[in-house]
Amino acid sequence: MLIPIFFHVAATSRKKVNAISFLENNDGIRITDEAGMRNVAKQYFEELFEEKISTSIPVISVMNQVVFDEDNRRLTAPSQVCEFKDAMFAMKLDKCSGPDGFNPGFYQHLWSTCNGDIYSECCQWLNEGKFPPSLNATNIALIPKGNEQKSMKNWRPIALCNVLYKLVSKVLANRLKTVLHKCISETQLAFVPGRSILDNALVAIELVHHMKTKTRVNERSVALKLDISKAYDRIDWSYLKNVMIKMGFSNSWIDWIMMCVERVDYSVIVNKDMVVPIIPGRGLRQGDPLSPYLFILCAEGLSALIRDAKGRGELQGVSVCRNAPVLSHLLFADDCFLFFQAEESQANVMKRILTTYEEASGQAISLPKSKVYYSRNVHQEV
Repeated sequence: MLIPIFFHVAATSRKKVNAISFLENNDGIRITDEAGMRNVAKQYFEELFEEKISTSIPVISVMNQVVFDEDNRRLTAPSQVCEFKDAMFAMKLDKCSGPDGFNPGFYQHLWSTCNGDIYSECCQWLNEGKFPPSLNATNIALIPKGNEQKSMKNWRPIALCNVLYKLVSKVLANRLKTVLHKCISETQLAFVPGRSILDNALVAIELVHHMKTKTRVNERSVALKLDISKAYDRIDWSYLKNVMIKMGFSNSWIDWIMMCVERVDYSVIVNKDMVVPIIPGRGLRQGDPLSPYLFILCAEGLSALIRDAKGRGELQGVSVCRNAPVLSHLLFADDCFLFFQAEESQANVMKRILTTYEEASGQAISLPKSKVYYSRNVHQEV
């Protein structure tokens, strides 16, 4: 008898925490009525997902082809039933359902009955290059972020996709993972099979420790921890497509990816009510199996810009000792550590790189919210 009571109390408590009692609009006015809060949420997401003019050529021009014909043949090979089965049973049984109301447990339980129909339909969608109108409909659940939720910026949007869409997306993501090690430089360790993000953490700790003990006057260095605002939500679709083209992905593969990314509409859940569908012009869904891998493909543009500046001698990284590699940046998915010498010229080069990357990818880097650390021998005026 105690277990049902405990579950009921826990669910009630969680519901209270996730309930939205008020929202501040763009003018700082507190809105408390349900209709008003829905309008605030609608306006926020329309502005967030609004398509912006981007300039990707400066980034694309310094990237290289890394995917070739054999890789593309594997990526676009005819699908197998086992791929869909593995993808379906890799999902947790009780994951939140999308607009259709079915969770992965429903399909896993009935897989022996419906696997043939699911397989044939998914293959047809990929062959035709389009989803049924309702399949890519997505609910956005708002999860509280931080200690106080005043505005929409204090709520984290999580995309609740239909399971059958996630099945197709996960199959494509599993294929993409087989070539990620070719596409992503070694400075990015998140989401790449065979790499551990903890390695970058250990390297960052070692570099900062070295900066704390540095006393040589001619080696002044800076570590910059970037704060990227709404990293997934601001990704420009044309930039993503151009990155994949430059890397060498085939047109068929790019069409599949863009079909998953572009043909979507959102319905935001505000308490118990749904905000009318919002048609986005940019952004990746947090909750889509493809999104983490597509994001690090986009972030490779930042790595390429830094490598190019470093190769031209405009930037100089940090090394812990004479024979150790010189590191200019470490990437932790959407978190970035940048290392360069404490010189005005190098700071200007790094700022120019960040501005170029912002204009190409749609990312918004907040320098006031970013953290900077100087080596021990850097004077205060510098």
